[in-house]
Amino acid sequence: KVWKASVGGVLLVNDANQLQDRERTRDEQGVEVSEYIAKQLDIVAKKSSGEDPGSVWPQSVCVILTTPCDGQLPDAIKNFAGHVIEFADYSIEELADIFVKLVEKRKFTLTSTIKAEHLQMHVRNASNRSLAGERNVGMLSALVDEAIARQTERVWSTETVSLSGLTTLAEQDF
Repeated sequence: KVWKASVGGVLLVNDANQLQDRERTRDEQGVEVSEYIAKQLDIVAKKSSGEDPGSVWPQSVCVILTTPCDGQLPDAIKNFAGHVIEFADYSIEELADIFVKLVEKRKFTLTSTIKAEHLQMHVRNASNRSLAGERNVGMLSALVDEAIARQTERVWSTETVSLSGLTTLAEQDF
């Protein structure tokens, strides 16, 4: 059903490594999906190579499979010869800039006493604590959530009532 809906467009399978649960002996649905995608990719490959007399153009669908760096594609798809594109992790400086944008998006501000170096240190520490070792926006969102939770406790205990006091993150919130 999803394949047919994506014909003429793009099929994006995010976290394709989760299609097959390697902890379970047989993950029926994930394996079935993986085998179907592999079959469809094989049909397109045969048309492209001339093995199949069917027309290769227009392409029926562009398939994009994403996995984390340590993720493995399902067995059925793993052996398909596609193009692998690896993206580098964000640098700590880039993550700190993204962090500031996330804080602003949540309608908070950072105190002027928080310097770029301190913010980068907090982001680096969060990256080191991250279980997957990922440097991504999800990790930063969690860091913002944690800082806001600590900030809420801090302003509650000091009975702060000013708008700026309620919406400003300080060093001790990290």
